[in-house]
Amino acid sequence: MVTVQIVLAAGRSERMGSPKPLLRFGGRTALALVLDAAAGAGVERSVVVVGEAGAEVIAAHGPDRLPLPVSWVWNREPGAEQLRSLQLALESILRDPGSALSAFFVHPADHPLATVGDYEILLRALEGDGDAHDVFIPSHGGRRGHPILCRARLAASFLALRPDGTARDVIERARIAYALTPNAGVRDDMDTPEDYERLRSAYEGLRNPGTMSRYTS
Repeated sequence: MVTVQIVLAAGRSERMGSPKPLLRFGGRTALALVLDAAAGAGVERSVVVVGEAGAEVIAAHGPDRLPLPVSWVWNREPGAEQLRSLQLALESILRDPGSALSAFFVHPADHPLATVGDYEILLRALEGDGDAHDVFIPSHGGRRGHPILCRARLAASFLALRPDGTARDVIERARIAYALTPNAGVRDDMDTPEDYERLRSAYEGLRNPGTMSRYTS
């Protein structure tokens, strides 16, 4: 089974005030945490879509510091929505004639607290599913999270969406399976400095077994 991670990292981070993929968590960037989670679960490679801060993001993640092979894709459309970044990533993947893609993860870079364990939970759900579902979504406390895992056949549906569409238009029509995870971090994104401080504190709790219960159940 061949899986690829798509990381959406082209946002303008206007409310945050600085590029979200570069925010630090215990010496690691948010993007590095996202890549580490996929690599640890055996995902073959990652396609990272960058935008206005792309040069800075790429410079901070040199090949010698990457845990898996990464292809960088530029979204140069000012104000483009996440859907366009997803489409650009899928176009890049499908241009590879040697690709025998089984499924792809979609992981916004502003969800840095998803872990290797969350990726493994989603992969096990896919492997044990037969052909009953198209999309696998982590869930904690009755709430959805990220990353999501999509069967490769959904790529055409995402690519067919018009510019005013959203990825949710495809996901909500698909057959969804929810994969329960003990990690509340799958639910949390960061849009503001306050969000960042909250997630950074939670990350320290996840690293410290003495405080892990504050963020997992």
